[in-house]
Amino acid sequence: MDCDSTEEEPVDYTAFEEKLFEEVRNGKDYQHFLNLSSQLDCMLIRSFLASMQIPTYVEGGNLNKIYGGTSTAVTTVFKMKLYILVEDYDEALEVVKDYIKNKEKSLSEKSGSDKYLKVLELMAAPYNISASQEMLGITIFAKKTKDEKPEGILQILKKFFTKNFAMCLLAICCMCFFSCTKKQIPFNQEQWLKEKNRYCMTDSLIEKLNKEKPNRQQIFNLLGKPKLEGRIADNEVDYFLKSEDFFTVWVFAVNFDDGGNFESAKVLCED
Repeated sequence: MDCDSTEEEPVDYTAFEEKLFEEVRNGKDYQHFLNLSSQLDCMLIRSFLASMQIPTYVEGGNLNKIYGGTSTAVTTVFKMKLYILVEDYDEALEVVKDYIKNKEKSLSEKSGSDKYLKVLELMAAPYNISASQEMLGITIFAKKTKDEKPEGILQILKKFFTKNFAMCLLAICCMCFFSCTKKQIPFNQEQWLKEKNRYCMTDSLIEKLNKEKPNRQQIFNLLGKPKLEGRIADNEVDYFLKSEDFFTVWVFAVNFDDGGNFESAKVLCED
């Protein structure tokens, strides 16, 4: 097991986390197994455990990506906690012991400019389990006994959502941004009549109507009649654009004077 090997195949850790949660829901015990002060250690150890079909869950990984930058070679801002099923403890322990042994050997062989990085890594590791491992940034916790009561399933699920909060928040922000930002395309009558991409055509349609000044009947010939009669008034015709939820609807409002001549067009949000 080579702890310097970073060219591992990408692992879908989400699947292994879900497997751990499922096993816990079915009554199996889990425990806090490791504290890790290096993102690289965490990534490699999880990869080795995953190759042996040992499910894991890590708390604190996303916080380090946010506050600690992209570097994984030295340390983290927050210690990471790695959890496993109690029944996997003995096998996982052998994996970690082997990893620590190889890491210690690798660090001892570094020389030249690598010495600087080696010193930084060793000095920044605050977790101790023995004299030989206290500088490697990996803490191994004892195997949980049957007398110890595990946390409830709601607590571990809470940790899962807390771990992924940053990514969920980013996804929501992106969705809000793209929903509020209309990427405009040229007006296309065929798509409009099929109610496709209407919201994205509004800028070019307003420009077209302001230039051509069509009357009420010409508007109907171009855009069709709204399906709801309530959308047709003497001085205004409203066309459905899109809805964001049950209470928010966007419409394209065309206004006429008393003689049925075009006056203006605009996009409105109806709450």
